[in-house]
Amino acid sequence: MDFWTTTPADSRTGAGGEVRQLAQRLLECEARLLEVNVSLAGLELAAWESPAGQAFRRALAEKCLRVDDAADKVRAAAGQVGAFGQAVEAALAESLRFP
Repeated sequence: MDFWTTTPADSRTGAGGEVRQLAQRLLECEARLLEVNVSLAGLELAAWESPAGQAFRRALAEKCLRVDDAADKVRAAAGQVGAFGQAVEAALAESLRFP
């Protein structure tokens, strides 16, 4: 079966299903990004009171915000990719109605 071949009963293995699987993988990436942020936030750095420690904590907080932002963007992309997959499935199902 090539990428564009599908039937309504077999949409999980057709183009729309593959696109929706990609959306699911993006959600898994988002979850991993959030896990990284939890690990970074859990670092015990309060005892490091030097100027270098303060600078490191500020830089770490900035990186955590960027990882959160990346996770948000990946989640949004997953939603868009999933919607596209549904549209592909609907379009293919509609096209199969007409010989």
